[in-house]
Amino acid sequence: MARISQIEKDRIRKSILDVSRTFFYDFGYENTSTKMIAKKVGIAEGTIFNYFPSKTDILFESMYENFIGKVDEYNQLLNIESNITEAIMDFLFKSMSIVMKLPRKIMAELTIQGAKMARKNPERFKKMADMDFKSMKEIEKYLGRLKEKNILKEVNETQLSEVIFSSVIYELMLYLYDRKIKKEKMIENIKEKLNLIIRGYIKGGNKDEY
Repeated sequence: MARISQIEKDRIRKSILDVSRTFFYDFGYENTSTKMIAKKVGIAEGTIFNYFPSKTDILFESMYENFIGKVDEYNQLLNIESNITEAIMDFLFKSMSIVMKLPRKIMAELTIQGAKMARKNPERFKKMADMDFKSMKEIEKYLGRLKEKNILKEVNETQLSEVIFSSVIYELMLYLYDRKIKKEKMIENIKEKLNLIIRGYIKGGNKDEY
């Protein structure tokens, strides 16, 4: 049997991720099988596992590549003319768009698998962590632009971006593990916390609108 060239391997890998991402969006993670993905790509189901150990790994990788591919588009949401809280929320929720469409139990499972990945697949885990650090860095740059425009008081942008991001992750974790919290309530809680955090750093203007 002839060997597959590296170019062909790269094409198949990209196709697996592209098809999977579309299926995860259209049908949901649970309703997407590796058999469905393989059929659409035009390969045997077993071939998928030559590229990815599991469907969870496909999801992790598709999240990463989607983020990297669209990070410039997401950055456009961090507009200094916009409501600050809404701009930050739009940026974070867009960058986490695949995750936010998942059922709660799958999101919780991803959190667990992400922790396990640190030991089993440190390279892929580093990619996941890089998305968080990249998000914080973009928020930090956004805060810096606000400060330059004299909208924000003097503040350590790095520390404030970390506080903002941590607050979002905290509410996300509560949502994952407390079944009584609805997604709408989680979003409301995030907005209230971001308003509270940002309030002390806004110069002048209407303190009720950020």
